[in-house]
Amino acid sequence: MPEFIPTPFEMIILNTPKKFLNNELKKVRKRLLSRKNYYKNYQAKKEYRNSRKEALKKYNKEYNLKNAEVLKEKRKIHAEQNPDYMKETSRRYRENQKKNNLEEFRRKNNERNKNYYLNNYEKAIKSSRKKAWRERGLNMENFEEIYERYINTTHCDLCDVELTEDKINTKTTRCMDHSHITGEFRNIVCLCCNFSLPHHT
Repeated sequence: MPEFIPTPFEMIILNTPKKFLNNELKKVRKRLLSRKNYYKNYQAKKEYRNSRKEALKKYNKEYNLKNAEVLKEKRKIHAEQNPDYMKETSRRYRENQKKNNLEEFRRKNNERNKNYYLNNYEKAIKSSRKKAWRERGLNMENFEEIYERYINTTHCDLCDVELTEDKINTKTTRCMDHSHITGEFRNIVCLCCNFSLPHHT
């Protein structure tokens, strides 16, 4: 159990009658007494918190279920306003989970990703494609427009062959063609035409 151990200066302030202290020292003395009382009642507070833990957990669960939409909106706004903070928080959480139980963390993470992918297939595909195109150097200013054209184009813009969506790439697999210098979008083409185009333009 922690103890309150004041410094010599703090001892002087505590032992000096209040009427001999100025306003600033009175504030310091008040804070010290508050700290002293806190440590004095630490064990009692700890026991009280432990006794309330289950009730508090139950209350929080009910509150979160009742206000799920409001809390979700607040988290979304907070994430938009503090992107760096949210990334750092997520990174620290993942690191702690890995340290505590790597195998359990991997299992839960894979299960969560799989469920999200199954329940949000279109959104997940769009997100992964957006990331891939950004890494390849596409100018992302008109991403939504380019993506709409990508999914709605049925025939290659160059050879007019019917495009396909395949797990394993084939000659007719749909591809996005862009300039590797400026990043500007050019055409929706088949994989065969995409390979035949010069990649230094």
